[in-house]
Parts: sequence; structure tokens; C-alpha cells
Amino acid sequence: MGKKVDPEIVEREAANLSRLLGDRSRAAFGASLEPAIDRAMINQHEKAKRPISLDAAKAYAAGFGVPLNEISERWAKQLSNSAPTITNPPSPRKLVQQVCRLAEQIDDDGLKKAITAMRDWAQLHPATPVKPRAKAKAA
Repeated sequence: MGKKVDPEIVEREAANLSRLLGDRSRAAFGASLEPAIDRAMINQHEKAKRPISLDAAKAYAAGFGVPLNEISERWAKQLSNSAPTITNPPSPRKLVQQVCRLAEQIDDDGLKKAITAMRDWAQLHPATPVKPRAKAKAA
């Protein structure tokens, strides 16, 4: 069983959900979610009787078309803290080389042409960051 959620956080999440639900039918809204959430569970979340799970928070956010933090700052923060970070991203040249190696395993003429073009590009460009192109001046 997970750790107990601070009642103030449960209340805040309930208020967020209630505000976003407004006058919507809880049953219809819940049925439209992926995964579906029944009216009774929505009621428990909205009345702060039960903390909102991560799956429910994601479903609510998707259903309302809002970022996760508008439903639950707790889950948004936890996910952002656990998100993988790239500390040493590969150079564009190295990335192209890796893609070429993987794509060689697929037998497709169009893909082979694309691989050749990517290889040519990688050979012409040093392993330095790509600089943005200058905008063309209007004549």
C-alpha cells in the first residue's frame, strides 16, 4: 500500500477537479475518458474522499485537454523528477550515424536512398553543434 497523501493535497486536487468539471455530467465525462472512470470514483475524487491516482490524473488531464499540473501538482512534480534526462546528448553527426546503422537492417529502396543521403551529410559535417541558418534578406 502506498504512503498516505496529505489531506490538504487531496483537497486541492479535489477543488481542481471540481472547478474543471463545472456543470458536466460526471457519468458522461467519466465514460469518455481513457481509461474510463465511473461516476462514483469521480465523486470520491471530487469530494476529496479518495486521492486521485496517477492513471486517473492523466485521464482527467487528457479529458479536459489541460496539463497534468492543473489536476495534480503532486503527480506532475513526481513525474518531472523521475523523467530521464540526457546529460550528454549525441552530436547531430553521431545521431545520424546511429540512425543509419539501425536503418540498414530494413530492406527498402527508399530507405536505402535516405541512408545514403544521411551518410553523405554526416561525412560533410564535423561533430560540432548545428548553427541556425541565417534568414534570407528580402530583395
